[in-house]
Amino acid sequence: MVRSDGLVRSGRFNGSVLIQFGLGGSIPVQSDQSMAEEETGRRVRIFDQMVGVGISPDVITFTTLINCLCKKGKVGKAHEIFALMRQKGVEPTLFTYNSLINGLCMAGQLDDAAKLFGLIADQGIGLNVISYNIIINGYCKSLKIDEAFQLFQEMHFQGCKPDAVTYNTLIGALCQAGRVKTAKKMFDEIHVCGQSPIFSTYVVILDGLCKNGHIDEAIALFQSLESTKYKSSIELYSILIYGMCRTGRLEEARNMFNEMSEKGFVPDVVTYNIMINGLCKKGMLLEADKLLIEMEENGCLPDSISFNIIIQGFLREKNIHKAMNLLEEMRRRNFAPNQAVTSMLLHLAAGDSQCCARLASLPVPDALQQEIFPKKVCRINILEFFFFFSFQLNSLSKPLPFLFLLFTGTSLVFMLLKSKAYSNHAVQGTTKSLSSLSSLFTKDPLQNSSAKPKPRFQNPEKSHLLSPKEFEYFVRRQCKSGKITLNVALTYFDRLITTEPFPLIETFNFVFGSVSKLKCNSDVFSMYRKLNYEGIKPSSYILSILMNCCCQLKKISSGYCVLGEIIKRGFEPDLVTVSILLKGMCADGKVLDAVQVFDKMCERGFRGDGVIYGILINGLCTIHKPVMALELHKKMEKSNCQGTLVTFSMVIDAFCKDGRVDEAVSLFSEMVSKQISPDVVVYGSLINGLCRLGRLKEAVSFFDEMVSQGLTADLVMYNSLIHGFCQLGMWEEAMKIFNWMVGKGLSPDVVTFTILIDCLCKEGKTGEAQGMLDLMIRQRKKPDIQTYNSLLSGLCLTGQLDEATKLFGSIADQGLDLDDFSYNIMINGYCKSRKIDEAFQLFQKMHDKGIKPTTVTYNTLIGVLCQAGQLSEAQKIFKEMHVYCQFPMLSTYTIMLHGLCKNGHIEEAIDLFNSLEITKDKPSIEHFSILIDGMCKAGRLEEARKKFTEISEKGLVPDVVVHNIMLSGLCKKSMSLEANKLLMEMEDKGCLPDSISFNIVIHGLLREMEVEKAMKRLEEMRRRNFSPDEAVTSMLLRLAMEDEQCRAALESLPDVI
Repeated sequence: MVRSDGLVRSGRFNGSVLIQFGLGGSIPVQSDQSMAEEETGRRVRIFDQMVGVGISPDVITFTTLINCLCKKGKVGKAHEIFALMRQKGVEPTLFTYNSLINGLCMAGQLDDAAKLFGLIADQGIGLNVISYNIIINGYCKSLKIDEAFQLFQEMHFQGCKPDAVTYNTLIGALCQAGRVKTAKKMFDEIHVCGQSPIFSTYVVILDGLCKNGHIDEAIALFQSLESTKYKSSIELYSILIYGMCRTGRLEEARNMFNEMSEKGFVPDVVTYNIMINGLCKKGMLLEADKLLIEMEENGCLPDSISFNIIIQGFLREKNIHKAMNLLEEMRRRNFAPNQAVTSMLLHLAAGDSQCCARLASLPVPDALQQEIFPKKVCRINILEFFFFFSFQLNSLSKPLPFLFLLFTGTSLVFMLLKSKAYSNHAVQGTTKSLSSLSSLFTKDPLQNSSAKPKPRFQNPEKSHLLSPKEFEYFVRRQCKSGKITLNVALTYFDRLITTEPFPLIETFNFVFGSVSKLKCNSDVFSMYRKLNYEGIKPSSYILSILMNCCCQLKKISSGYCVLGEIIKRGFEPDLVTVSILLKGMCADGKVLDAVQVFDKMCERGFRGDGVIYGILINGLCTIHKPVMALELHKKMEKSNCQGTLVTFSMVIDAFCKDGRVDEAVSLFSEMVSKQISPDVVVYGSLINGLCRLGRLKEAVSFFDEMVSQGLTADLVMYNSLIHGFCQLGMWEEAMKIFNWMVGKGLSPDVVTFTILIDCLCKEGKTGEAQGMLDLMIRQRKKPDIQTYNSLLSGLCLTGQLDEATKLFGSIADQGLDLDDFSYNIMINGYCKSRKIDEAFQLFQKMHDKGIKPTTVTYNTLIGVLCQAGQLSEAQKIFKEMHVYCQFPMLSTYTIMLHGLCKNGHIEEAIDLFNSLEITKDKPSIEHFSILIDGMCKAGRLEEARKKFTEISEKGLVPDVVVHNIMLSGLCKKSMSLEANKLLMEMEDKGCLPDSISFNIVIHGLLREMEVEKAMKRLEEMRRRNFSPDEAVTSMLLRLAMEDEQCRAALESLPDVI
């Protein structure tokens, strides 16, 4: 039924429009917050009236109200509405929960927000990207970046694709924390995840790079933006110019500023102010003044910041006349000087009466009067203010004129009233006389106030009302709560160091601990410097915090200094302090130095505990020093500090990864003998190490032993076994393990499927591999680029190049980015099929896509060009490597040298060989062999002999291959006697001749009719159980038919022919 007023008498009704109208209207901006409170209350009453007349709100109504209340900061009231919603049987939606989480984060109740976030999944509601973005943003604003990244990782695991907001939030937080390298890595990761950065992402990362001084990277990013659909903007130019000015690269900033106009952009007041500030800091004030004039001529009006910057510059350079002229112009435009300029003018006027007079002639601007003394503040007696302010300046040597005091004082009051610290007092005390106004400058502003105070310890903004002892208690309580912000902590610290009687050092411990937990390391250093300046002796706890900050900033040398300070002040370094230093050194890659420091401390009587030994053992294992880790482990046990499952596990895993499985097995046995039960991690390390070495029987034995002890194998372990069998080509056994694993209820992951697909492809079973890929997709396991690369390689290997090309083209459609391996596989496939043009098209595409070709890419292309006789193109590609900052490896020189020699380009080959001499990679026996072979084939035997002699001079030992090349070269030049001599010298130099060596020399001797010597070599050859080749056999047959003596000699040799 419908009532006369149009409302529904009963039933469900969507009241969200009414609620939005009531709550979404604009609230007048007033200084009195109670007006806003009343307005919000009125809007909530609309909801109550709706319920009162029998209208049942639905989920949209409740959600709308909750969302609006949360945005107003009324989280408590929002929770009440939420409870009512559940009470009435209305199930919240994800949007409802998101609104509440957002409200909690805005109110700083991050722990409650995290709890609610964790409970959503229990309600059967799937989290979306907005949910994650809200809580990630909350963590980032609270500087809990690690927690934010854990959630980001969870997004991937849950299949929730991060959006631009996610990346912008994390990149911004990382930049703010100075972790630019990680921010840059995350920016690059956007492409990997199949997304493209939006314009705001470029703004965030560019701003972060500039603020942290990474200007070259910022410039590269700015230039890369030109190749995207997003073009540069005024904002981006301003950020980059600001960064350049800040780091002293003014000329580049000026070039960038000029470039803006060339690109059609019109600089705004922000950009001009940045350039003016940069010029002033470099002392180029005349150019700054010129730019200020040009600014207005170009249609951009300067603001108060513009004038303040340049006036401050002229005052700093003592150009008073110019500064005063600009100040007059500034006042005519109704702008007020800032605090810095006012302070400089104040000190200047104290010693210059002429300056005083000029300042006194300047009127207080109307806008400033209205800003400072609005209608509610009109009762302030300006004379009273003057007398108070002149009293505050009693330290100056000369009296100041009244109008100047009024001028400077008014500006100072303007700034004070603008600041949050004094604005409340200014508004509340406007009806009072001098006592209220002057309270802005006293230590206890409200000591004479009759306002009823709130209970102590409840309002941080009233902490100045407390006595010194009460204030100490208050600070400790605030720090313990964990909800303290950086600004509040620094405020407490500044008051503590000026409090009398002097606070206990333990109170400072709390403040230092809170700031350290916020990861604000630079502020910890600043606080410590202030302590020293005040002559306050720090505690060992504070010094430990300082050391931790040094380690986090990777300033290990400063950490040593702090350790020295601890000892110098008479403190004994404790286990916590030493562990902080050693952990920082290990994290910085200075593990061996950390072990040395620990050893020296032990020599002085220090005794480490399990934590310290664990840090060092883990560090040694990380840098692949398992032997040293084992020695340290034994030392730990000798010092009555027993090894644990964790320490044994670390060393066993390090040995396995280093390929030293026998030592790992021995240590495993030792661990078991000490009644330490191995877990899945230890067994996993052993099984993985054995599988990598192909020792599958032992791996299976350990697997069975683990299962018999009641331990359940995890997916990683099954993957290791499957990979081990696949490496040995045991496809059927690998499939049995796969089926066993599935039967145990374990779902194969991307790694499992990729291993199997790779194995099948290497076996040439591309059909089965394609079937496995289809199964993978059916099980909703998204193939990654490694999976597709394995399949591409298999198709190319079996000659199915067309199929490989189709698959290569479809990968991008799967939301994946092709990598250098993908291109190398296809380029190699085209080269093997002699499709050189198609290979080079892909090579060019790599450049276009910004994918850097690797040595494998260049080796493949150079090799096929040499095979096709296109030497000039091959040399062009070889030289191009340097242009793209890719330096040829020894394998590249080998391919190029072989191609030149094979095609008869000996001079160029010699030049290339000589160029290799000046690189860090010296020529090897293989390079000498290739060049000598080329010289011999080109008839340049004397050069070949010199190069052969040079091998020994270079400290290399000629092998049988290079000897055979020389033997062949000599014989072809009819110098078989010298070849015979070289054959005899081979063995004297420790190089045993092979059948090829004997065949070459015998063939040469027979060709030159040196039958007797040939027979001696043949006899020796047979003694070594070598057989003559077809050419030698044919010549011997002809000789036997023509010469009786030769036939008799041959018959005396058993089984020669």
